[in-house]
Amino acid sequence: EIAAYYDIASSRHNKSLPRQRALVRIRDNPLFDEFDPLDPDCDTDYQAVLFFPDKSCFVQSLERTSPCAQTLKPGHVTHASLYLCFAKVPEPPANQAELLPRLEVTCSSARFVEAVRQTMQLMRLLCFV
Repeated sequence: EIAAYYDIASSRHNKSLPRQRALVRIRDNPLFDEFDPLDPDCDTDYQAVLFFPDKSCFVQSLERTSPCAQTLKPGHVTHASLYLCFAKVPEPPANQAELLPRLEVTCSSARFVEAVRQTMQLMRLLCFV
């Protein structure tokens, strides 16, 4: 569900991170506008999320700064899921009540994702052979 409302981009810092960690950048995009994730002017529009094998957190990393800043944003802590990172943010946005349902994993969203996965597998959409 998050991919429907957020832009998700990889980070160039993943090359320097240990294999057990992954850094992505996410940006709220309710109007489905197209943005270049590599544009340096849009760097601060993205929030960096660092994923560990068993937790995730918002970090201070920016694409244009090296090395990767893996320190947590002020007031943030690690959580077991990305949903909890958004739900327990220290300074919630005014529209948090409408943002959180977009991130919830429900039975219907899990079924939808599985149906799309099976359809893509049957149609071989990502097969380049």
